[in-house]
Amino acid sequence: MKTKLTDEEKKAKKAARDKAYRKANKEKVAAQKKAYYAANQEKVAARQKAHYEANKEKVAAQAKAYREANKEKVAAQAKAYNSQNEEALNMLQMIGEFSMLNEATK
Repeated sequence: MKTKLTDEEKKAKKAARDKAYRKANKEKVAAQKKAYYAANQEKVAARQKAHYEANKEKVAAQAKAYREANKEKVAAQAKAYNSQNEEALNMLQMIGEFSMLNEATK
């Protein structure tokens, strides 16, 4: 006699099967995702924006937790970004200082 699986067991079994498929077909899945994104950029952006707006506190808490858990990695990334974009950052700083001076003279 065959035992019936509960809904949770069915879900877990399908999730494991899907995970195995994705692992075995990484390139195919990546190509499908890339094609979908290219064809639906506006739709994807709208969905992401809606999710962010609905979950701002949760997203901020996750970002903060990540930064705290990965301080060295975040610092290294910031240092690399700053060194690669030094000229642009200096230009932005100069613009900001100029606009502050401009506001002060009004």
